Amino acid sequence: MWRLFFVLTTLLFLPLSSQASDEQSLWEALQEGGKVIMMRHAVVDPDMGDSSILDASCFSEKNLTDFGKQQAKSIKQAFEAHAIQVGKVWASPYCRTKDTAKLAFGNYEVSELLHLVRTVPDEKAHASQTKIRQILSNYSESANMVMVTHRPNIAEITNQRLKPAQMVIFEPLGDGLFDVLGILEVPATSVD
Repeated sequence: MWRLFFVLTTLLFLPLSSQASDEQSLWEALQEGGKVIMMRHAVVDPDMGDSSILDASCFSEKNLTDFGKQQAKSIKQAFEAHAIQVGKVWASPYCRTKDTAKLAFGNYEVSELLHLVRTVPDEKAHASQTKIRQILSNYSESANMVMVTHRPNIAEITNQRLKPAQMVIFEPLGDGLFDVLGILEVPATSVD
């Protein structure tokens, strides 16, 4: 009877402990440095703004909700708590990605390579994705690089549909190759 209880208890908690160890291994990989992180922007209001429009005032675009802002701040807090060194931070030219980058990482630069792929001609989107793949393969700096972008852009490379504020961690291998180490998600907490 106790043996059955032990087996059932182990099976019940195995996915939780496996997930925790996977998360820990991703944090350890980031502590080593030299990784590239592709992150989907944080939560936006689905009923406000247009996801395809670029608007310098941000008025017509989809913008972060309060919860989305909290997600980005929680990422900043988690990176600091795990002593993750971040070098370059790139963001798509949309307000939601720039705001996510600023709240999570501070300084960033806008990169047209991260422009929402479905809003540019196919040829330009393909060229941008090719350059992103080259960066994922050849990145060689000691600090980690972050790219804050959109779900379709990340899906083009990983075939993964990320939720808002999720991050894919890449290990550059050179010669056009890279490994996907996993997906990291930082729970939003109150950090104000």
